[in-house]
Amino acid sequence: MKPWFPPKGMRRAAAPAELTPRPQLDPYTASVRRCLFWASIVAAFAAVLLPSAVGMHVKVASFLPPFALLPSVAILWVWANWRGLPRARAAAELAVTPLLLSLPVLVFSYSAMHAGFPLQDARLEAWDSALGFHALDFIAWVNRHPVFAHVLSHSYSSFFLQMIALPTVLVIAGQLERAYAMTLAVLLLGIIGSFICMFFPAVGVYVHHGIRDGAFANVPQTLGYFNAQLDAVRSDPNFILNVEHAQGIVSFPSGHAAMAVLCAWTAWPLRWARWPLLAINAAMFVSAIPQGAHYLVDLIAGAAMAAAAILIASRFPKALADRATGAAPERSFNRHTAIEA
Repeated sequence: MKPWFPPKGMRRAAAPAELTPRPQLDPYTASVRRCLFWASIVAAFAAVLLPSAVGMHVKVASFLPPFALLPSVAILWVWANWRGLPRARAAAELAVTPLLLSLPVLVFSYSAMHAGFPLQDARLEAWDSALGFHALDFIAWVNRHPVFAHVLSHSYSSFFLQMIALPTVLVIAGQLERAYAMTLAVLLLGIIGSFICMFFPAVGVYVHHGIRDGAFANVPQTLGYFNAQLDAVRSDPNFILNVEHAQGIVSFPSGHAAMAVLCAWTAWPLRWARWPLLAINAAMFVSAIPQGAHYLVDLIAGAAMAAAAILIASRFPKALADRATGAAPERSFNRHTAIEA
């Protein structure tokens, strides 16, 4: 029997649009996305209310410039939703989310330091000594090796670039679950770190030992002198938090060390980037001592904090998804966690 072909000019009826399935996120990716959304909302409200609660003044206008990016991102998000494109929607959501989440984290850290607990440099250094480590000796060694010092300096400055670029790269690679989990973990790092640092304020190695800026020719020390902002938020009744003048004023735990661990974990599924980013983040981890004036125990605490944030961001949403669907907690590994358009 010959196959039937429609006569010329006759078109086959297209399937009704409502019968064509739209791409959907898998339950685990959808769950971590929801967790990120609600955690961001809660963090934003907390950042609005916290300064008044602790008696700290904030220049609200200085927080507005990053929001100028939202209109263009919103257009992409609406288009992606209309077309049913999970990757494009994730790219829109994660393009500016890490940057915007840094704003409430900044409020949290300054509010924590506003509590005014006694400085803990002597205690942190004593813990280093108990481990057989002396930060100034290590910094002097780095200074004697200019190439190594140069590598550490550049890796230290990759903090924000990795925080913003990695989620986008993961989205392009189809690793949507990992992209959302990383962004959620960034927020968790800020929340956990701000709570811990309240009890361990410190001025850092350079100021604690009275070492002037530029004392080490091959080690950029500028970021290690955050004591002016720290002293102001702790003791100046007229202090106003201004994003334009804000600095990383947290010593224990180290945010750079935590971000290095988080970025290395985040990039692990990307085979082509796994080892290069592991090397970069290993250097960023170490660079927190000479570039950020940290103690070794700051780095250890930062790594532990990152492990906790990763565990929460990767396990908690999955537990919620399993509970909602009644599925077993076990899950087979699927490199692409979204159905593509």
